[in-house]
Amino acid sequence: MIEQSELDNIIEMIIEKFFYGKKANFELLNIEQIDAIGNKLADYHNSIPQMDIEEKEIKIDLHERIEKAEIMASPIYQDLKENKELLEQEIRTKNDNLEKIQLIENSRKYLEMIEIGAIFSNFQNYNFNQDIFRTYLKAYFEKSTLNRNVEWKTILNHYLGIIEWLLFNIDISLDVNEVEKRRKGIVNTKNAIKDLLYFIFIKNSLLEELRRV
Repeated sequence: MIEQSELDNIIEMIIEKFFYGKKANFELLNIEQIDAIGNKLADYHNSIPQMDIEEKEIKIDLHERIEKAEIMASPIYQDLKENKELLEQEIRTKNDNLEKIQLIENSRKYLEMIEIGAIFSNFQNYNFNQDIFRTYLKAYFEKSTLNRNVEWKTILNHYLGIIEWLLFNIDISLDVNEVEKRRKGIVNTKNAIKDLLYFIFIKNSLLEELRRV
């Protein structure tokens, strides 16, 4: 069992957004601890001003980067080539969704709430637990002042971070000047593609639970 002090540290770490790229197994959390996470995040969101999405359309030439990866014989070449159509579709979806999500008040709070809940439901170990996510959502909305009657599909179509993190690391992976930085970019690119594929796999389960709240 995870000790309460350790749980508090984990919650604080996630709220402060130092979690991305860190893998941890949260299957040892009990119901009371999951409730505490949902309640604490809701209290945090209630205490801060409105948070809306302020982003621009993603513009990137994926074909150019795949060609560069091939020329460099980069370890990410095959990953990009095999998933090119899917990545382009996800970029189009996020761009097409931008205007809709900008109409939802506190859109960034919703996205953070979903991302943190998914992480505590073991998303990052590719073993998503829908029951934990349901319990977390119930606890969050016991305290949250956010409107539950929102277009959840629009919010999920703009899921925080994965596409941007992936594109950032593709460019780092193809930076010929810094070897160590490039090596980390390659690892992060491969992991981000796995994260994206797994998110697509569980998207309907997330949507099902969000529509229940």
